Amino acid sequence: MNLWRRSSEVSDVGGFSVPAGTTITAQLSLLLSDEKHFKDPSNFDPSRYFKMDRLDQHVIPFGIGKRSCLGESLARAELYLVSLEFHKNSLYIMVKTYDAMCSALRKNRN
Repeated sequence: MNLWRRSSEVSDVGGFSVPAGTTITAQLSLLLSDEKHFKDPSNFDPSRYFKMDRLDQHVIPFGIGKRSCLGESLARAELYLVSLEFHKNSLYIMVKTYDAMCSALRKNRN
C-alpha cells in the first residue's frame, strides 16, 4: 500500500512538470524492478540474497522510516512460526547404529 502525497510546489520529475497541489505517489513495484539496481528483476531468484552480508540498500520490501509497514514484525514472527511448524510436522526416522559405523566415524575425525 502506498500513501499519497500532495506536491507543495512546482517540481520536475524525470522531465515531467508536476504542478503544485498535484496528488502523487511512488510506485514501489516499479522502483524494485529497476534494472539499474537489480539484475534480471523479472525473474524470481532467491539465491541473489544468499551471498549478502546485509540486505542491499535498494531492497525495501517493508518500506523505511516513519511510514514503514506496520506488519513487518508480524511477518517476521510468522516466518519463524511457519519454519517451526514445518519442522514439527516433518518426519524424522531414527536408525539403528552399528559399532562398525561409529568406530569408522571416530577414526575419520582424528
